[in-house]
Amino acid sequence: MNSGTTTSASDSPPNPASGSSKAFQRWIRDYQGGEGVYDELLGRDGQVRPEWTRFLTQLSKLRPNDFEERWEHAQKLIQENGVTYNVYGDPEDQERPWQLDPLPWVLSAGEWDMLEDALIQRATLFEKLLADLYGERKLLEGGGLPPDVVYANERFLRPCVGLPVWKSGRCLPFYAADVVRSPDGRWWVVSDRTQAPSGMGYALENRIVLGRMLPEVARECQLVRVAGFFERLWESLAAAAPRPDHHPHIVLYTPGPRNETYFEHAYLARYLGITLAEGEDLTVRDDRVYLKTLDGLRQVDVIWRRVDESFSDPLELHSKSQLGVSGLLQAIRAGNVAVFNPPGSGLVESSALMAFLPGLCQRLLGEPLKIPSVATWWCGQDKPRKTVLSQLDRLVVKHAFHKGAPVLFGRGIEAANRAELATSIEANPGAYVAQEEIPYSTAPVWEDHGFRPSQVALRVFLVAQGDSFVAMPGGLTRVAGDSQKHPGISMQQGSGSKDTWVLSAHEHEPQIPAFRNRYPIVIRRNASQYPSRIADNLFWVGRYAERSEFATRMLRSVINRVTSEAGFGALNEVGPVWDLLVSFGHLLAPASRSEPAAQGFDPLEKALKRAIFDMTQQSSLSELNSRLHRLGQTSRDSLSMDTWRIVRRLGECLKPGAPMRLNDLMPRLDLLVNLHAALSGLSQENSTRTPAWAFLEMGRRLERAHYAAELGSRLLDAPESVRRSSLDAMLEVFDSSITYRQRYFFEPRLLPVLDTFIFDPTNPRSLAFQVECLDRQLASLPLEVRQPYSTPSRAVSAQALANLRTLDLGAKDAEDEKRIADNVRHLLERIVSDLSSIAEDLSHQYFSLLKPEQFAAQAQAEFKVSVS
Repeated sequence: MNSGTTTSASDSPPNPASGSSKAFQRWIRDYQGGEGVYDELLGRDGQVRPEWTRFLTQLSKLRPNDFEERWEHAQKLIQENGVTYNVYGDPEDQERPWQLDPLPWVLSAGEWDMLEDALIQRATLFEKLLADLYGERKLLEGGGLPPDVVYANERFLRPCVGLPVWKSGRCLPFYAADVVRSPDGRWWVVSDRTQAPSGMGYALENRIVLGRMLPEVARECQLVRVAGFFERLWESLAAAAPRPDHHPHIVLYTPGPRNETYFEHAYLARYLGITLAEGEDLTVRDDRVYLKTLDGLRQVDVIWRRVDESFSDPLELHSKSQLGVSGLLQAIRAGNVAVFNPPGSGLVESSALMAFLPGLCQRLLGEPLKIPSVATWWCGQDKPRKTVLSQLDRLVVKHAFHKGAPVLFGRGIEAANRAELATSIEANPGAYVAQEEIPYSTAPVWEDHGFRPSQVALRVFLVAQGDSFVAMPGGLTRVAGDSQKHPGISMQQGSGSKDTWVLSAHEHEPQIPAFRNRYPIVIRRNASQYPSRIADNLFWVGRYAERSEFATRMLRSVINRVTSEAGFGALNEVGPVWDLLVSFGHLLAPASRSEPAAQGFDPLEKALKRAIFDMTQQSSLSELNSRLHRLGQTSRDSLSMDTWRIVRRLGECLKPGAPMRLNDLMPRLDLLVNLHAALSGLSQENSTRTPAWAFLEMGRRLERAHYAAELGSRLLDAPESVRRSSLDAMLEVFDSSITYRQRYFFEPRLLPVLDTFIFDPTNPRSLAFQVECLDRQLASLPLEVRQPYSTPSRAVSAQALANLRTLDLGAKDAEDEKRIADNVRHLLERIVSDLSSIAEDLSHQYFSLLKPEQFAAQAQAEFKVSVS
């Protein structure tokens, strides 16, 4: 093996037993480092390394069982915060909770300084290499690099040749490296990440979780904080803005919620105070990139790209991409937008390039490589290919250019398959590389109430600053999963993570982010720069939340009656409610209420349970709440943490469990109603009145008004006997029973009940209240404010409100009551139609017309994107 970066930790002196070491023996008494590998905790002499001694000494000050109790709370925090990592090909298509180990990987300051210096050199090398390969290409002409290593690589994007960014001197703003430690204690780079490095958001979340779990341990160990790195990151983004006289408008460009690291995208956008945008939120006009907002187009200065580079511009790159922004490369050429990292930067991620880095470093930087790559042979050259073919049983074989291609471990391949692999290499040698297999070092993980060794790898993140780079202190430690099934470490194959602690020799003062102070402070009380997609999503969050709540209240009313002693006879008491549940697809049961009675109780019970729990039944409560949860995920950066927790609980509280009787379902439905009340309360009391909130509110009001009008219509269409017996249930569904009893001292009667849940503007669940709120929100929208006349939707809402306010419900006799009921029926039918037209007009005015311009042919494309 070639020489690697050596650290002092590998040759640290024995750590003599002391009072402090005895105190932490309970933690490590059964711990044994992995055989034949470097163990991060224990030296070769079996003594605890100095940096771990500091950590374990502080950890030992916790009272017994305190660590495990804190870890339980930390796991709940991860779940409540919705920290997830998506796995492609998951048969359940579900987000998986982020896997974090409560024990950090501990590094000394001296060891970290050496590693940081070596990786800064490596990042600088890649930056110069990119500038040459997309510029003059002297390395190819002078023999420093075989042309096939570049031109055969699909990451060499020819439309990106000659972009101004390659001449700017800062063409690799972000860089990450996966480093491991070999058995002799030396550091090696096993992978470079230059295309769109991921993981720094998860590293930040890991730090926040462990900081809350072990605050006194972190403080006493003098842990180097990471907040300063993110301050430098924002400064680097802002400094690249092409309009120096403007406050930079920065967006984080994401593939969307189905991407594996979408949580990180939303998390970093919120943490840094930048806009999260998908491809459909952006458009190019006159060689400038704009964000499509509710108030028009707003120019974008800097794009932090997390979309695969080949998908970023369908006009010049992948023509079938539905994630890209047509014309993005032309905007970069014109110098009107900066993109981090620029398209084309993934070229130097190739494993084949590792074989040539020592010579390239000497040629471009005039010095030897400080931290080497794992020993690599590119099979496109004769001598390396012969070496690989003679040692296939000991090497790791990869595709030279495809990061996502299968990795073949020679030791696990049967002889016949090895011969087949050798034939493939001979047939297409340039497509393969082979690397030496390094046994990764081990570090302790928490398992079964104690320490257990597990293989670890460290991803270190660097950001450009000035004419150099700065590294995040620590980075993201990844922990091996089931090494028998998946050799190596991969988050997609079940690996976990750790926080990475760099211990300083001196105490660090708290770091207060100050990166906003470099610009004049301007007070703003409106925020119209919301992407139209976010408004659309929030509009449907409101609609599905109300749809789920109304269905819950109706099902609760039905179950409450059919489980009483009246049994099937009680169905007439909920006639209109039953009809609406069936009509809207919430309940798959006969429309005639006499059929369930004829069939017996079991079919009815099964139908009601399916209406609650069956995810495959469209418009069941479980399916509605799942839709609400998914919409909430896409709007994470616009929802408060408290609101998100309620949305998450709604999405999870109907998971199937043990068989339940109908009577046992009532507490579950009561919980759902309470959660919806909490969600509505947070919306009203904890949300700033932005345009995005207005769309959330309008979604709720439209849906509640629609259900109220439809339920009122079915009440009026019911036979007289059913109508009379259903009035109590109607008041119950609208949570208006107490209101009615306080106003009327007689049993429910039709017109007073109609006034309570249809016409009363003081009842927050009435139809009139919803239309009044809807009219008020429509009046606040940008198009309504800018023009002197009403939009179609505002005209409709104003007319509906006037009709609701002017209809007189006072009746002198039975005939008068019948006439008024007919008038109400006709009014409700008209309002149902009006509500549909308002929803269509909102979509036309604010959503549909703001779809991306079709610069290139749009075709079906894989949503799975290979992002580093």
